Amino acid sequence: MVSYDELFIRKEQNDKLFLDVFSTLEQQKLRAEAREFAEKEYLPIADKIEKEGKFPHDLIRKSGQRGFWGTPFPREYGGRGLTTWDACIVQEEFSRIGAVLCTPMAASWFGTFPILKAGTPEQKKKYLTPLARGEKIAAITITEPNVGSDTARMETVATPGEGGYVLNGKKRFITNTGVAGVYLVFAITDRKVDPYRGMSAFIVEPEMKGFEVEELYKFMGWNGVQNGVIKFTNLRLPRENLLGREGEGFKILMNELDFERTIAAAGSVGQMRGAFEACVQRAERRVQFGRPIKDFEWVHFTLADMAAKIEAGSLLTYKAARLIDQGTQANMESAIAKIFTSDAAMEVTTDAVQIWGGDGYRNAYPLERYMRDAKIVQIGGGTNQILRMVAGREVYRRIGLKAPKPA
Repeated sequence: MVSYDELFIRKEQNDKLFLDVFSTLEQQKLRAEAREFAEKEYLPIADKIEKEGKFPHDLIRKSGQRGFWGTPFPREYGGRGLTTWDACIVQEEFSRIGAVLCTPMAASWFGTFPILKAGTPEQKKKYLTPLARGEKIAAITITEPNVGSDTARMETVATPGEGGYVLNGKKRFITNTGVAGVYLVFAITDRKVDPYRGMSAFIVEPEMKGFEVEELYKFMGWNGVQNGVIKFTNLRLPRENLLGREGEGFKILMNELDFERTIAAAGSVGQMRGAFEACVQRAERRVQFGRPIKDFEWVHFTLADMAAKIEAGSLLTYKAARLIDQGTQANMESAIAKIFTSDAAMEVTTDAVQIWGGDGYRNAYPLERYMRDAKIVQIGGGTNQILRMVAGREVYRRIGLKAPKPA
């Protein structure tokens, strides 16, 4: 096990390095709490989780009991009653250690957030409360075998019938597959109208007949995160499992994505910070040609570029979070935040491996893991190529001009 001192700079040093001029005192306390939990409970077992690739049930349970899973949800449903900004703080601190704690939690938030925004009082009481308390895990199911970024063309169908719906279809790349107790499923309920008006959202439980985990994926990163394929075969859903109104699924999905992309951006900021701190320590202690490698110009300048990307990414992320908390549309800001931070995280983690040299490529140290885990954020939640289209169209829309048509 790599010692803490080999990887990270101390909290008081970190706080002096990245000055926080926006957070309240309570938010600073939340950051310290999340950092302490991640360093005490996650860091000592991070290598074991990476090598075994098993979902860390005990770690997830402990984080739920500490209230982190309920960060952005109301107190009346068992949450902390905090904000998207606060959720980003927790996500950033957990990501600083690794992906296997922050990813299941974030994915659960993505499946829970629509229930908070569109659920009935009965649905919130039944589902939101155990999810906010961390007693259950949620998953959001969007991607399909033939549908990725073009979500409006999804093929999963919920056929209306007497007393409810019959669900058929397949979803893949679903984080928390097999461990979630609640699945938020998007499906087409009316093929006769435009798919933007014919999609609906449903709450599905894995105990329902016709629910099947078909496959669990293995990735180049994310060891310990469960992700895979879910199949629905004539699964009967009672009408009370419809989220919102029939035909509102696409609207519910779009509202969720601003939140999802902002949280993902916070995760990338955390990855950058973890890799950066490890490089600061390495550059100070690694001696070549009779002097620390921090004295070499390339290392010196690379650390400066890393710090710039962390600072810029943090500002973009927390601006998007603040807009969401104000109830303002943040589709451009969340897209830009995710584009910048995930691209920057790939650059920072790749440079971090280079600074560490041969040791950076060894799995005895977390640098190669940071790099592998960073890649997926450029893909999930809307690829960065698609998000550039989203942000570009929004530029024209906001100034009252016709948006460019996608190629």
